[in-house]
Amino acid sequence: SAFELLQTYSKYKPIRLTGISLDDALYFIVKGKPLFAMTGLNKALVIYGYDAYNIYVADPSTGKKSKMGLQTAAKQFEENGNIFISYLE
Repeated sequence: SAFELLQTYSKYKPIRLTGISLDDALYFIVKGKPLFAMTGLNKALVIYGYDAYNIYVADPSTGKKSKMGLQTAAKQFEENGNIFISYLE
């Protein structure tokens, strides 16, 4: 899982942010930390930025970068349990 990968290969402590809103999770982006957003059982997107209307994501399985509307993203993540992962220094 993304959490286990961070735990194994990072010098930082991973943190599960299950149940918080996308809006609250974006705090980690403001602090310069990437954010994993779970989109399925073993699937995640990496959120690396945002603006007033969109989030900017990378799909680790394909390497593709794209943007998603904030409302669309919030709905998709909510449907998947609002499971976000980041880290603490």
